Amino acid sequence: MNPEFDQLHRREHGQALRVYRRRATVALGAAVLLVSLVCPLTGDAAPTADTARAPKACADFLADARRKPRQLQFQKCERTSIHGTAALRATYRVPGTGAATVESQLVRSVKMPRMRYMCCGWESMSRAGGITQGHFYNQGDRFDVSMSSGDTPVRERRRWGDIASFEVSVVSYLELP
Repeated sequence: MNPEFDQLHRREHGQALRVYRRRATVALGAAVLLVSLVCPLTGDAAPTADTARAPKACADFLADARRKPRQLQFQKCERTSIHGTAALRATYRVPGTGAATVESQLVRSVKMPRMRYMCCGWESMSRAGGITQGHFYNQGDRFDVSMSSGDTPVRERRRWGDIASFEVSVVSYLELP
């Protein structure tokens, strides 16, 4: 390359080159944005609340996502309405003797808060009282997970074996709440 020609070329066409580079950068950015909006999510990337979608049909959601503790028994899945919002809810049961193990596995795998005794029974709840469920994503679908005992006079964890069963609920909303 001839350095004198290069300087002359830049002097004469410098402004045009800068404008061209700016336009190319903007066009590339627009193309990346368009592709990210049009193409579906794939892989194990965790979608955001805006990109998560609901599954199309009821199923054993924990087993499908390979997150189901061995002692947890699938009961049913049904379409329902939660606070006026359409959802799919899968229900599971675990005997009181296995509740501590299932709770520990769900705390680890879906970040569900540990259960606390409130008023009349045990339910998953953070210490601050705000977070009542964990969640996970499977193939772009979001699932909320909570655990409870129902009404019981048993207030100590060490006596969970005296409770007939605990219920685990896995919910996926079909529309934005």
